[in-house]
Amino acid sequence: MTDDGTRHLDGLASLRDGRYVATSSRRPRLLRLDSGGADVTVEIPAPRVLVEVLDLFPDVEVFRRGPALVARPRGSDASGDALQLLDVAQEATRLVDLFAALPDREDAGRPYRDLRTLAAVSPDLAGSYALEVLRALRSTLSTAPRPPREVRGETPRIERVRRSRAQAHADEEFSSRWWLEGYLSGWGEESEAPASGTRVAASHLYRDACSTLEEIVERRKETLSPLPPSGPPRPTGDAETDARLARDYARAVRARGKHAERLEEWEEEADDEGLPLRPRVPTWARFYGVADLVLGPRSPRSTAGLRFYTVPARTGNVPPALRRS
Repeated sequence: MTDDGTRHLDGLASLRDGRYVATSSRRPRLLRLDSGGADVTVEIPAPRVLVEVLDLFPDVEVFRRGPALVARPRGSDASGDALQLLDVAQEATRLVDLFAALPDREDAGRPYRDLRTLAAVSPDLAGSYALEVLRALRSTLSTAPRPPREVRGETPRIERVRRSRAQAHADEEFSSRWWLEGYLSGWGEESEAPASGTRVAASHLYRDACSTLEEIVERRKETLSPLPPSGPPRPTGDAETDARLARDYARAVRARGKHAERLEEWEEEADDEGLPLRPRVPTWARFYGVADLVLGPRSPRSTAGLRFYTVPARTGNVPPALRRS
């Protein structure tokens, strides 16, 4: 029997021993902890299972925007830039605190009790687990809502140029921040995140960012182009063959559809892969300006003419990768 204050924990409390679950992604984690010199083994729910049984954000609606999480108050119709960007490290810390504060329940199974034990005995491991839970949550979320597109009327040329430049600057800054956040996170488990305190040459970061963003810009350009990537056919010298190739090319052009359809295709592709909607290769000044905010100021120039960034310490419980027993 539960009171209204803990009713939201009923799903978590109902979990029982899950070692016989056939699907590996739903199988619970068995971890060995050192508790005052004595080994303690705990069983905690698989991240995707915890997401299903526990409302991690009861006060807000959460969405995914590229690799990030954004939120708005429940019942709000906020969209676009009005959505709040969530600090994943802080949210992981909040989850660890939530685990540690789970109240006693007579009906609670082992996963419920062991989750509380994990947070109390090893906050670092609990922090790594909380990050996995947030990644599992992101895969279930809807794309962040966008504001309705404005119906544009005639605008003076100077005003159009001013807006275009402002948009280009904003796109460069967003692309820079997107790349830096991906670099610091290890690109969502695809590679190892740089350790805190690592020194990296600013010019090397800029070079790598430009290389990645150039590829994404080219992908967007190909998707939005009204012409097939293969380009028009080359003459073969045979009239019949050339006519057939020309007809095939015309059909391929028609199959590309309208610009709005190609734009929607790119938006879906970018959302699925967590890419910037309007990628743009930044100028070095724009990139370093964003990097100074994300990583901290660059070092003075070395004798070799290089300036370095130092990877900042992560906030909250964001330790090395989860160690399994």
